[in-house]
Amino acid sequence: MRYFQAMAGSDAQMQRLIAGWQALSRNEPGSAEQIAKALLRRGARDAEFLVNAANLLAVSLMQQARHEEALKALASALERDPLSAGTRLNLGGALIHLGRFDEAIAELTKAVATDPEKPALRLDLAKVLVDAGAGEQDRNVAVGGELEQVVGGGRGAARGRHRPR
Repeated sequence: MRYFQAMAGSDAQMQRLIAGWQALSRNEPGSAEQIAKALLRRGARDAEFLVNAANLLAVSLMQQARHEEALKALASALERDPLSAGTRLNLGGALIHLGRFDEAIAELTKAVATDPEKPALRLDLAKVLVDAGAGEQDRNVAVGGELEQVVGGGRGAARGRHRPR
């Protein structure tokens, strides 16, 4: 959120994007969805802004259990920025909810490769590996050998997280 606030200034579109993320934090995904769709229709901003708007749409859809629709928004975001670790994290979350663990693992692995210094990505990957029944060696690789501190839950541990960090 700080990124958005730092970038906002007096820009009306950025203010709307911030309002969308705030709507999600108030558990108002329908409002966030409408804001995101309006921003994406305008589409006249830079690619990074549009990626963030597409992620807002995807997260709002996921919070409404509309994961298939979220996949489309995330595909659009990846077309604009294939190196977006946050988009790949969200894509992994949507795929998890759809039970598509192998695809989720692939996307989260790409997210870790894109931003290897972000521990949250490794955590999510490790949790999905646990959910998918991966062996301990695979899980240890995912989290840099710190599995005991990372993975507290078993099946379903990674299912509740899909907001960009």
